[in-house]
Amino acid sequence: MRIFQVANYIPGYHQTSGGAEQACYNLVKYLKKKGEDVTLFTTHLNKPSKEIFPIKELPTIRDVVGKTIDKYLEIFKWYLMQFDIVAFFYFFTALKKFKPRIVHFHNIHVPTLSLIWLAKLMGSKTYLSVYDYWYFCPNVTLLDYNEKICRRFHGTYCVKCLPNSFRLIQKFLLLFRKKVFDFFLKCVDFYFVLSKSSANILQDYGIPEQKIHIVHLTLFDKDNAPPPGRTEKNLLVFAGWFQPRKGLHILLDAMPEVLKEFPSAKLYVFTNEPKWGGMEYKQKIYSMVEEKGLKDNIVFSGKRPHNEVESFLSRAQVVIIPEQWENMSPVVLSEAMAFARPTVASNIGGIPEFIHDGINGFLAEYNNPGEFAEKIICIMKDEKMAEEMGNRARNDALELFDKENCLNKIIQVYYNR
Repeated sequence: MRIFQVANYIPGYHQTSGGAEQACYNLVKYLKKKGEDVTLFTTHLNKPSKEIFPIKELPTIRDVVGKTIDKYLEIFKWYLMQFDIVAFFYFFTALKKFKPRIVHFHNIHVPTLSLIWLAKLMGSKTYLSVYDYWYFCPNVTLLDYNEKICRRFHGTYCVKCLPNSFRLIQKFLLLFRKKVFDFFLKCVDFYFVLSKSSANILQDYGIPEQKIHIVHLTLFDKDNAPPPGRTEKNLLVFAGWFQPRKGLHILLDAMPEVLKEFPSAKLYVFTNEPKWGGMEYKQKIYSMVEEKGLKDNIVFSGKRPHNEVESFLSRAQVVIIPEQWENMSPVVLSEAMAFARPTVASNIGGIPEFIHDGINGFLAEYNNPGEFAEKIICIMKDEKMAEEMGNRARNDALELFDKENCLNKIIQVYYNR
């Protein structure tokens, strides 16, 4: 069966990549292993491909106009403009020549959603993996300007949640966003999501239940998983984007209580810088560190190689995941579980589907620093409980996120639809 996979980026070939890109990459490799005729389309590679499957570079407007102009075009793509003429006609040529039975889209805000309509028009079955809520919310998070869970989805009222500059232009673009996005989303035959929570959100948006399939992140080979870690006392780890939705401010509010009980505790913070904005939040975080006297107990490590972050995750006494939005399946959570690390995570989004409070980790009210502090302290005080909790987390992770199980589910959907 001829299959196209389409993604903005892939790990190892682009500077920008995360769990979504890794999931796409794992799927393509597995399809090739199973003997499928699979081709991956992605944006310009930073180095030549050495893969056993074909990778086709998908040119975009960026390659014609250059990065300076594209920086502004990307803003319009984010808000409304879902037609990249360069990517569109290049992909049209590929579809016409190879006639794939299936085209599976991952994160594609760079080449734009118009490719979904094109694939549908050319007779392919279309699939879309949803890794965040950009399709329904320009702020991605489905949180309103008061940081409360929002189900209004996109519209002109979203302007309150977005940057203060160019409000009139933003409002104009938001006036049409839902209509434009819905036009392309109606061309999707089937959706893959990472959790029941995410499936419910898509149904709330109006996507029929029969179009939605739940497949967990594809991260580990059960028989070749990373070894469980060995605990380093007083080592706490946070890893995520430098954005309010990741909840670092909640953790910093919790830290003074943790330090009363464990003055030697040290929190290592691994962060990715957002492409747009973030300076205001960054300043807020550094101000909190100063005001709360946390300088000696916080290490800002910035963005580090993945193996280095994994090294810290594997040794952490506690991994803290204070998500402030309905994240369907945080990668750091699955990795911490696989390393047999006890976690304290927000009771929001898909997280409660993986962490069972007091059994394989702790859940805390997502916006309650006191509850985070209490549960971090509980783990640090009871080493035996923490070890048992971590072992249960590892067993659960190897079942939930096993590549073979998850990827076979996707293939079954391909063949049964």
